[in-house]
Amino acid sequence: MKPDTPTMSLRKKMRASASSLTKLFTRSKEDVSKGGPIVKGSAPTPPERKRSSGLESPKKRASKLLPSFKIPAFKKNKDLLVRPNKAEVFQLDGGGVLLGWKPVQTSDPVTYCVQYCTEGREWTVLSEEVTESCLVVKDLPRGASYVFRVGCITKTGAGPFSDASAPVVMPTHPEEIHIPLIQTETLGSKVTGSERQTTHKNYNFLSEINRGRFSVLSLCRDVETSQVFVAKVTPYQAEQRLLVLREYQLLRRLHHPHLLQLHSAFLTPQTLVLVQELCPGKELLYS
Repeated sequence: MKPDTPTMSLRKKMRASASSLTKLFTRSKEDVSKGGPIVKGSAPTPPERKRSSGLESPKKRASKLLPSFKIPAFKKNKDLLVRPNKAEVFQLDGGGVLLGWKPVQTSDPVTYCVQYCTEGREWTVLSEEVTESCLVVKDLPRGASYVFRVGCITKTGAGPFSDASAPVVMPTHPEEIHIPLIQTETLGSKVTGSERQTTHKNYNFLSEINRGRFSVLSLCRDVETSQVFVAKVTPYQAEQRLLVLREYQLLRRLHHPHLLQLHSAFLTPQTLVLVQELCPGKELLYS
């Protein structure tokens, strides 16, 4: 037998160390079934941790380290009570007034509560079941000054009232109102009003002059005097009522020989008709 050389003794040592390592990290079938340790003397690994071993995302790892907090979700409440805009007041033919305000935008059915007040007195309910964004007031005592406010009522409850309107005086002589607003159901029908309604002019429509984006201009003739005027017919929706009525308010205040004069104003539930002075001749922008 040949004596061991240094190279052979090194090989034997490497084989012996490899054999011992193999025995050390090899588990028996019994250890595997019982979930025993791989390395002798080490603590047993729980099955839950063994299943969760592997690569994890940084977000998941951070969620284990940091405590979890539930942040409450803040949602918009569609049922919040809304405050209507301030009502505007328009004087009607016969001495009454028309109250108008911007409709409240909500998906629920809405009714309005209208109150009035005179100087130094408490607010008094005028009506609590107004379904439209306007109200005609005719039965208040004449000669006094009044302000009005509007509240919104939904299934949630009654909301806050609007700011008080501009003061208006119920005239004792309705005929003295300058170009009052005449209410009628449709164009050509009888005008509805109180017994104190003043006499107003009737007009016949002749032919269309021009048509714009929002209005139609037509010639009309006074039935009594046969004088020819121009009628500006403006259809509107409920949310546009205040916008078209502001044009009436501005025109009735204009008094100048070089400005177009307003002669009459008619209001139906869908249309405003302004009867104005006719200016014959060419148009300024196209002459």
